[in-house]
Amino acid sequence: DPRIFPLSRYVELFANDRYLGRFLVDDTGRLIRGPIIDIWKSSCAASRLFGRQAGVAVLVPRRAGP
Repeated sequence: DPRIFPLSRYVELFANDRYLGRFLVDDTGRLIRGPIIDIWKSSCAASRLFGRQAGVAVLVPRRAGP
């Protein structure tokens, strides 16, 4: 949902006290609404392994500069 996670911004994801990484917000699927993030994985097997997780997403601030 671009109202929560704007396009071209980065989010850092945490689940169960684990850092999952920094991800670029690059797509807004029609079916994804509200505070839900759909992570792209390179294969269906990797997606299944990652599964559905509850956690925290932190919007990374933009750098100040010219």
